[in-house]
Parts: sequence; structure tokens; C-alpha cells
Amino acid sequence: MNFRNPWTTRGTSFKLYTGLSSPTFQSNVAELKDLLEKLYFALAKASNCDILVDSSKLPSRAFLLSQIPGIEVHLVHIVRDVRALAYAWQKDKYNPAIGRNMTKHPVRRIVIAWWVFNVLLEFLSSMLPYSRIRYEDFAVNPRVETQRLIETLRPVAGRRAAFLNEKTVELGPIHTIGGNPHRFFHGTTEIRFDTEWVTKLDAETRGLVTLLTYPLLSRYGYNT
Repeated sequence: MNFRNPWTTRGTSFKLYTGLSSPTFQSNVAELKDLLEKLYFALAKASNCDILVDSSKLPSRAFLLSQIPGIEVHLVHIVRDVRALAYAWQKDKYNPAIGRNMTKHPVRRIVIAWWVFNVLLEFLSSMLPYSRIRYEDFAVNPRVETQRLIETLRPVAGRRAAFLNEKTVELGPIHTIGGNPHRFFHGTTEIRFDTEWVTKLDAETRGLVTLLTYPLLSRYGYNT
């Protein structure tokens, strides 16, 4: 989750999705859409691919891309237990883009971001082709869940997930410059279920996060 990008703020999202905004805001949106159109068509041309995977995780970007002629957006909503996120964002992780550890975020920011992102993505589900997958289901059965996801995406339906076995995949390099160091893994990779938070997240934080996010936790099938 990107906690600082201005396009993720609640006020900006409201104006973007409803169109209730100033001429200046609309002008900025038009300029951004023009830049995104040039960028994505250039990426498609340079890679000689007609399917691009955008891992930015920004609902606003999916919305804007869907309004660009020639771009068909298929939204994949990946959900993870917010308590696992609260624990993960307290760990030291080196970001090669900035040459130091990633910024840690307080629990309140994690909770707000989790609510906002998931609600916005569900809002977009009524407007765009949409599939949802839980991290926990994927981590336990990665090949099965990936294949299930593929079958929900019309441009790739019928293709086989490129797994070597039930949990091992051959990862190629990705085009990113920073973020979680796990993004830079490549080669033969075994997918493992990370449950460290279950025993290491302190009880007070766990209880608080559970209380504040209970409706969505229950909706996504998490044991509260």
C-alpha cells in the first residue's frame, strides 16, 4: 500500500469518482490521463505485449486507465488479513531504491489505508471486470489459486499457470526500482505461507486492529 500518494486520499478519490470537483482538478486529471495513455502504449510497444500487469495497487489508477480508449482494465483485488499487514509494516525491510529501510507506519495509518483501499476496490467492482483473491488462500495453494484466477480473466482464460509444481514457480526479473525486497526475487522460487504475525503480533495491537476492522475482516472470511 502506498500511504503517501495524493491520489489515494479519500477526498481526492471522492472527487475523481464522482466528477464533483473544480476545473483545476479536472484539468490535472486530464493531464494525468494523457501521460498514462502515452506511458502504457509505449510499454506495450517496447515489450511487444498486449497484456500488462500493473502492480501499483492504486484504485485511482485503475479507474483512470479504464477511461482511456484502447485500454481494457481487469481488476484483481488481492486481500490480506489486516493484522498481518500491521505486523509486516513494523519490520525492518531494506528498500534498494532509497538505500535504507522502508518507512514504518503506525497502526492507525495501516487500518485507515486498509479500509480505504478495499472499499474503493469494491466500489470499482461494479464498473470493471473484477476478481478477488485472498493472500492466505494463494499462499497455501498457489498453483490452484493462480489457475482459478486466470480463468476469471478473459484475456488469459484457458492458459496454464506457469508453475513447476504445486508451490514452485520460475520468476523472471520485473521492472521496478524500489519497494519491498521480496519484489526482486527471481529464478526458481518456492511460495511459502507467512504466518509469523500470528505468534509475534502483540495482543493489544491485534485486539485493537480486529475491533476497528471487524466488518471487513468478517466479509473476507477471516477468523476474528
